[in-house]
Amino acid sequence: MRLEVVSTMEGFRSLRSVWGGVLERSASRSIFLTWEWLFQWWLHFNKGKALYILLMKDREKVVGIAPFCITKVAMFGLPFVRKIMFLGSGKVGSDLMDIIVEKGREREAVDETVRYLEANCSLWDVVDWCDLDACSPLARYVSLHLSHLYRVYEKPEKKCPYIDLPGDFEELLKKLKPNIRNSLKYRTKRIESGSGIVFRSHGEQDPLKKDIDALFDLHDIRFRAKKAKSAFQGKLLRMFHYDVAEQFSKKGWLKLCFLERENRQIAALYAFKYRGRMYYYQSGFDPEWSKWAPGTVLMGYCMRESIKEGVREFHYLRGGEGYKERWTGTTLKMKSLVITQKGVAGSAYAGILAGKAALKSLVRSIKVALGPTAAAEPGNASNSSANTEE
Repeated sequence: MRLEVVSTMEGFRSLRSVWGGVLERSASRSIFLTWEWLFQWWLHFNKGKALYILLMKDREKVVGIAPFCITKVAMFGLPFVRKIMFLGSGKVGSDLMDIIVEKGREREAVDETVRYLEANCSLWDVVDWCDLDACSPLARYVSLHLSHLYRVYEKPEKKCPYIDLPGDFEELLKKLKPNIRNSLKYRTKRIESGSGIVFRSHGEQDPLKKDIDALFDLHDIRFRAKKAKSAFQGKLLRMFHYDVAEQFSKKGWLKLCFLERENRQIAALYAFKYRGRMYYYQSGFDPEWSKWAPGTVLMGYCMRESIKEGVREFHYLRGGEGYKERWTGTTLKMKSLVITQKGVAGSAYAGILAGKAALKSLVRSIKVALGPTAAAEPGNASNSSANTEE
């Protein structure tokens, strides 16, 4: 196995079919590793970054891809820390990241990736692999290779809840916890009994940009009503999702659902279908309709459609929000690895990491001491792009 670096936009663009083939032959089922997702991320969020995609070849056949880029991190006003990270990192919320490798060659690919980074250590100060699939070989083995040469930090694991879908919606209802099952059945029947509210799933005849705008607007209305902040906002992020949704729609990967009344959207759910999984990415609803629990009802409709379409797992993605626990207790896990060199820049970055960890520990201790009321304050809402449902 030998490695080649792809560092140009043209090179990245040309990898589309090769990329898809390697991903299909890999064990990964994360839609956030697709060329369609990562190339759009690069088009919209490449400012201050350089491509550093590693192609792993057996003779001339590409058998693995490490989807990296390099950026400079500003510290104390000086952008001098060179960081290798995954394409797709940051506020777009890419989960279950990894290198992409044909089944059976994962350990070999990790070895080659590590050797390459060691041989080219003059190019970087920090490697920050966020939101790795905790079961991936990269997450399991990289510490064994590098801990004797560099500082290796593991950030706390994140939970990614999901639920296995049976072949029939009635069977799904039976396996749900009694409180969510009864609530879903009651609220769905209530909406279907003369409320005038109807379900719509985005189709080819529907204007996609208009539907994405409706999603953003409903999400924004919901968060403003809660007096909370969300990272799911801004012109650049909206443009990214216009393009991602268009690409996914062409591939049959897009699931964009609404509850509507008299042609007015009152709730939206945005999800992605890939390799037998449905990834619930984002949602929103008009708070004026909150007594109807539109988020719960729309989730039920989406699950019903997912089962009809042959989906076998419904994923809620990162975060331990309470509503996710009402639906399921099954989770995948993500971990984040940070590798720093022992020079000035790497040491400074390591120091900041240690300081942040200490601060987070202090905040957690204070919240525990104050009791549950501290977590209930509106100002404590997460500033992530995490999905919401009620």
